[in-house]
Amino acid sequence: MAVVFVAGATGYVGRELTRQLGERARRAPGGLRVIAHVRPDSAELAEWRERFTALGAEVDTAAWSRDAMAEALRRTAATHLYCLIGTTRKRARAEGTGDRYRTIDLGLTQLLVGAAQDAAAAGTPPLRFVYLSSIGASTRATSAYLKARGEAEAVVGASGLSHLIARPSFVTGPDRE
Repeated sequence: MAVVFVAGATGYVGRELTRQLGERARRAPGGLRVIAHVRPDSAELAEWRERFTALGAEVDTAAWSRDAMAEALRRTAATHLYCLIGTTRKRARAEGTGDRYRTIDLGLTQLLVGAAQDAAAAGTPPLRFVYLSSIGASTRATSAYLKARGEAEAVVGASGLSHLIARPSFVTGPDRE
């Protein structure tokens, strides 16, 4: 059975992926298990739990630490880890302290890569790491966002994990212009 762990499930892409995977799991019971990660300190935790459960996903609230995430990956026997984390330009500007792209987009990706490596070292089945990046990502980019994404890609690529890096040019949907 495939077990998909979605880190960043509350974001735009994460919500849609969780919805689609939940539909697929309902059509083929026993063939797919979906786990949506929600920050344990989320003010909307109850709402996310209700929403994701209705979509056919389980909710995991492991703390954002390497040890806690590695334990969550071991406990759930994840076979796929989707890293759909990131911060928006609006949020980065509003928080205005430090380089939020390095802290969130790169830092949490490093944390998840380390957790996946730790889970693998503990004997869990190998997992596939799927990283959502951006077209133009490069370690030499002048944009802080694209540089952080490029550095995160380098971490994923050097991890030794089976991985896929997706580089969309933009993300859109029926509720976005």
